[in-house]
Amino acid sequence: MRVLLALGFVSILAAAPVTAQEAVFDVVNATTFGIVGFYGSADGDVSWEENVLGGQTLAPSASLSVNFDNGSGVCVYDLRAVFDDGDETVMQDVDVCTQKSVTLN
Repeated sequence: MRVLLALGFVSILAAAPVTAQEAVFDVVNATTFGIVGFYGSADGDVSWEENVLGGQTLAPSASLSVNFDNGSGVCVYDLRAVFDDGDETVMQDVDVCTQKSVTLN
């Protein structure tokens, strides 16, 4: 009887869905400059992906939802923002699955 109960419990655990973390987060522009480029790179990758703003500008005091979820399960990214005055900033090792908002000051 104990063996049957144990086997039943194991099969229930095996059937339980695995909750994937989503790499979806908000970018908040708390600066006085527009953001003209926002890029992500999986931690350890040497190249930046495409500009998620797609030619648009994220105005001061505005925010934007960004989706880096490509099904890979990767959560840790390096993030790069390029401002309309030509300045830029890079944030390294940001876990976008747990940190649901990134604020640029």
